[in-house]
Amino acid sequence: MIPCCHDLPTSYHGLSYAMLSPFNRLLNTNDIPTEEETLDVQTYCSEIETRREAIRKRLKELDIERAALTRDIDALEEQYSFKAHKSILSPIRRLPTELLQSIFSISSPKAPVLSCREAPLIYGHVCSRWRSVSLAMPELWATLHVVIPRPMPFPDSEPELLDRLTLAVTEWICRAQELPLDLRLVSNERRPEDASYAFSILCLVLLNYGRRLKGLRLDIPSFMMNCLIQLPLEELPLLASLEVSVSDYSAPPILSNTFVDVRSLPSLRKVSFNTFAWIYGPSFPSVN
Repeated sequence: MIPCCHDLPTSYHGLSYAMLSPFNRLLNTNDIPTEEETLDVQTYCSEIETRREAIRKRLKELDIERAALTRDIDALEEQYSFKAHKSILSPIRRLPTELLQSIFSISSPKAPVLSCREAPLIYGHVCSRWRSVSLAMPELWATLHVVIPRPMPFPDSEPELLDRLTLAVTEWICRAQELPLDLRLVSNERRPEDASYAFSILCLVLLNYGRRLKGLRLDIPSFMMNCLIQLPLEELPLLASLEVSVSDYSAPPILSNTFVDVRSLPSLRKVSFNTFAWIYGPSFPSVN
């Protein structure tokens, strides 16, 4: 007979369970068992198999019971809104507004983008209080990094995309209230006929909010340089930094034919033009 688990000693001083077997002689040698020993080993293994199957059956019963209890827990939490009530006790819920504002300021990126997955827009998707606090902080919205996507494959959808983008930029800038603005515009457009996105956004900002613009950085294709002639860059009294980077290898037009005299911008302190013009020879005059 096989001893029960509770009948087995807890320590064997280094001996294995095999030492408890009545068939140690056969376990430790290659001797051929007698017919009687063969029957005894079969009986021994049969008893082990019976008990093993009983344990497996019990495990299945416990799995079913555990699943039922888990469903009971889920139903209980849902019925009484357990997680919602626990959130009342959350430490962050008791943070003073001033401390929450400091956290928002520190965790916000230097160049925020129009994405609900990133700060500061993501703050408004946590709870109503976080949204109210973030909307009351105009400094979170005084900088904007706009990436113009390549045109949609179906022309009928382009006006809708442009409308949504324009509305989002306008709403963002309104949240900055009257603070000076920093704008970075990156255009991924590759054909002159697709320049409407970037040009429309740029016109919106410069015509409606140009007097508040203190920093402007443009990463645009070379063909958009001609579009800048139409923009009232001379009406930017706060503009202190102007950076333009050409994102392709085409030689851009001469700077003097594209921009107004930078001396007409009273607050301008930094002018930067990055281009691949060295491949074709100089195309920008020096700017002093």
